[in-house]
Amino acid sequence: MSVAYQSKRIDNTYTRSLLLALIFSLVNMPLTLRPYLNLMPVIASGFFGLIILILFALRRRPIGRENIGGRILFLLAALVFLVVLNLLAAKGVNLNFYLLPVIAGGIFLLSDTRILGSIITATALIIFVLLQLFSPGGWAVIGSIPSDELVAAARMNLTGAGLMFVLIMVLVTREFSRSEANLDAERQKNADMLRTLYPDSVLSRMLSGETFIAERCSDVSILFCDLVGFTAMSRQTDPAGLVRLLNDLYSDMDHVAARHRVEKIKTIGDSYMAVAGISGEANHVTEMAEFALEVRRLLAEKYPKIGVRIGIHCGEVMAGILGLRKQSFDIWGDAVNLASRLESSATRNQILCSADFAVRLPAQIGKRSVGMVELKGVGMTERYEVLS
Repeated sequence: MSVAYQSKRIDNTYTRSLLLALIFSLVNMPLTLRPYLNLMPVIASGFFGLIILILFALRRRPIGRENIGGRILFLLAALVFLVVLNLLAAKGVNLNFYLLPVIAGGIFLLSDTRILGSIITATALIIFVLLQLFSPGGWAVIGSIPSDELVAAARMNLTGAGLMFVLIMVLVTREFSRSEANLDAERQKNADMLRTLYPDSVLSRMLSGETFIAERCSDVSILFCDLVGFTAMSRQTDPAGLVRLLNDLYSDMDHVAARHRVEKIKTIGDSYMAVAGISGEANHVTEMAEFALEVRRLLAEKYPKIGVRIGIHCGEVMAGILGLRKQSFDIWGDAVNLASRLESSATRNQILCSADFAVRLPAQIGKRSVGMVELKGVGMTERYEVLS
């Protein structure tokens, strides 16, 4: 649920509640003081005032976050409506207490424009105090009102205004609570999505407000994986089936990566690039080797028509976030180039690694030397095959 939608729910809840309070204030006065009032100006002013307020409330976008003018006019119309009622009513009947919901409106309806909200709230509060101190009014009074009936009317208005104010506060506070709960859920959803795109160490820096992220990682394991036979298969498969197959395969690889604390960097067509140790994991060599072996088993069991070539190396890399739109986390360095060259020199279903990587493998993971080879841009390099 979007923030804009939640804001509109709060606005609409307040608007309906304030209209109810204004209608109550209009109806309450004739009911309590009917024999002593000229009802024509009361009814006329009340009718036209409520029509104006309802029209404001029923406009296409009256109280939305994008319409500051509509919100201000609505509150000003409500303020004028209540001032007129106070002037028409008998003195001292506490109709000014119906201004309390308008005072709250400067907070609820204009929370995104603090200066205007403060002005509306201060204006309504000043008018409330002036009406309380000087008790103007009596314009529609046509006779002397007994003191006991004035007291009864004042008590009823005070009670009604209090109940309306409490109602508004409860309803709007409930909407605020719902809004906060939905916003928390959205934040969690966004955080979960970001965790699928960035390593935890990088994500924490992004969430803390950093906009430029670049770092040197002194010891990580890098893997390149290329799907063998996928290009030939793509010529014989329709686009929907091809995308579905590749999505299923990469999703399975992502699950395997998560189990071994391996971070996927990116996929380029039928190639998969990953890194381990980017967040400081000490046993990243073991995790990466086990990841490579499990990926090979996965393809053999679930995707037998597709083979795999894998190259792994460990060493120092540079890492950072690139771009403004569609940002991506990437790594660079000689270690990355060597892992890529090792993958290119592997045969179908072979996992090749560098001597630096092989020497750090635990005893339970087998390995054997496959000799020296000239790698483009690297030179003569000793390669080891990772065995199951």
